[in-house]
Amino acid sequence: EITTFAAVDIPITDSAPASSPDVVSDVQTNVGPPGRIYLFALAEMLPERALRARHFLRQFLERQFGPNDIAAVTLTGRGLANSGQGFTGNKRLILDALERFSGGFAGPSAEPRPFRARQLASSLRGLTEFLATMPGRKVLVFVGEHLEGIDPYAAKDYRGGALTPTERDAHAAIAAATRGNVTIYPL
Repeated sequence: EITTFAAVDIPITDSAPASSPDVVSDVQTNVGPPGRIYLFALAEMLPERALRARHFLRQFLERQFGPNDIAAVTLTGRGLANSGQGFTGNKRLILDALERFSGGFAGPSAEPRPFRARQLASSLRGLTEFLATMPGRKVLVFVGEHLEGIDPYAAKDYRGGALTPTERDAHAAIAAATRGNVTIYPL
């Protein structure tokens, strides 16, 4: 039973914008051809190198990111919680996430080098295995100063024996990339 109500008359004219021009839709549909899937994995680096990396990635996105492509930004090491971006087709959101990347906490580290190498290899393994489950063309763009103790040639050519945990993770990342049609570009 309705006991109280008030009529509200909102005048809507044809000249009123349907939505704010600053708001870009982030809604994806299954209509249209499939695009590429990019995952930008950013490692800790010095701030001046992070600035160069952001500039390069901004140019790449402006030139190569197509209307049906989607991308995400993630960190492989320490950094600010808001530095990442989930998968989206909105180029502005990806660019904003890249602009927030400051390089993390690069420089002398309290952690021993084998720990940092294992952490990086484990991150790359998880990211590659995740991308391998997605359909379509996938590209993992790893941006870092170096691969911190990971020898990709030793990891790809495993001939038995005992691998270190770092080598095991690197080998699993390369195997997942091969099985899942994931191209990895280290920059």
